[in-house]
Amino acid sequence: MYVLLSIHASGCTLQDFEELDKAWGVGGEAGSAGATGESGATSSAGASAGGAPNAGGAPNAGGAPNEPETPPEGNLMANPSFETGHSGWVPFGMSAISDVSTGAHSGNKCILASGRSDTYMGPSFQAAALLTRGASYTVVAWLRMVKTPDNVQLTLKSDCNATTTFTPIAAVPVDTEWTRLEGIVHVPDCDYIDLTLYFEGPVANADFWLDDVTITPLE
Repeated sequence: MYVLLSIHASGCTLQDFEELDKAWGVGGEAGSAGATGESGATSSAGASAGGAPNAGGAPNAGGAPNEPETPPEGNLMANPSFETGHSGWVPFGMSAISDVSTGAHSGNKCILASGRSDTYMGPSFQAAALLTRGASYTVVAWLRMVKTPDNVQLTLKSDCNATTTFTPIAAVPVDTEWTRLEGIVHVPDCDYIDLTLYFEGPVANADFWLDDVTITPLE
């Protein structure tokens, strides 16, 4: 806002200076308020466009939303939060898994299990080269249903001495918020040729997310 003051050539009076101070004071406040308002609108629009971190899920406990979670000491999983993709993970059954970057439990990415035409289908990890014969491990994973709450189970498929066995490890009811699953895997004491950990259980065609999978030796 511009204020035009007329100052007589005969000289400035104290009243002239008071009027000048008032004029600049009003203009300064208006300019400051306008800048603040514009900045606030830009910030708000940016937040809406980008989407809230962990949309639909609980923030990471003990930290800011989407803050990468520190894996437990001794974790054998090289990429527990899928920040660099899902190497080592394959669909179990005729389903699909994909990397997604929306609503992760921690960090910026997780994986999505989809295209599940049967209950046993889901993400699986080939663990034969990672685990030791006869040893025990604690497995922790975070899961979240996309639409409707359902049960999810972690299962170990082992092929020992030409015999295939499916061993339930742990099962939990999983909501549309991130849910923690934890179980203990006892590796068969045999000459196995296959050890596959996989997540199953929800009804056919129900999609779910998976994040922060850790495997640590049980002491």
